[in-house]
Amino acid sequence: MTFDQVVAFATKHGIKHLQFIKSHLDPTAPAAESLRKKAVLEQNGLVAYTFGVNGTSMDKEANRKLFEFAKLMGIKIIIVEPRNLAEWDNLEALVKEYDIKLAIHNHGKGSAYGDPATVQKILDARDRRIGVCLDIGWITAAGGAWNASIVAEYVQDDGKLYQATGLGALISQATAAKNFPVLTAASIVMAMIVVGINRTVWKKLQSIVNDRCRFGT
Repeated sequence: MTFDQVVAFATKHGIKHLQFIKSHLDPTAPAAESLRKKAVLEQNGLVAYTFGVNGTSMDKEANRKLFEFAKLMGIKIIIVEPRNLAEWDNLEALVKEYDIKLAIHNHGKGSAYGDPATVQKILDARDRRIGVCLDIGWITAAGGAWNASIVAEYVQDDGKLYQATGLGALISQATAAKNFPVLTAASIVMAMIVVGINRTVWKKLQSIVNDRCRFGT
């Protein structure tokens, strides 16, 4: 979609807070062009809330231009995927200077942030305004869909608890409370459900697909 198409789609469907990418809003464009597009958003009751995924570098002043653009547009979160972990020193300094949040974007296995442990180390060591833009599609592709579903049912953030009813919430809650008997029992039940569905549903569907969608004679 072009910028104008995004505006039309969001307006039609009542979507207010939007994420834009470089093809919609160019950080290197003249300020007048960025302000023109910002005015279009405001006229339609829309907000450029997040922007990215963006490239960054070891050059702090080059990264500063991205923050200046976000400040101009009123963008609250910049999504990034620094290839060099040393970039975080100057990025964190800019977060503190501009009070604009950064979110780490994860890609699949083998990428800079494909390993959750890498992301966790950054979050533990850096400013609280540095967080994660979690791409569920890449988690699923990496085989972590069940893990993501479990974590999503029981989340604690800044002292607040967000909880859904389900097996995932029970497992997460038992883990947080170190209630190992409940954790063990719930994990066994989950494994039984997964194996049961695989054998009774997905295996049969796979057989049907293999018979009906075979190439050749």
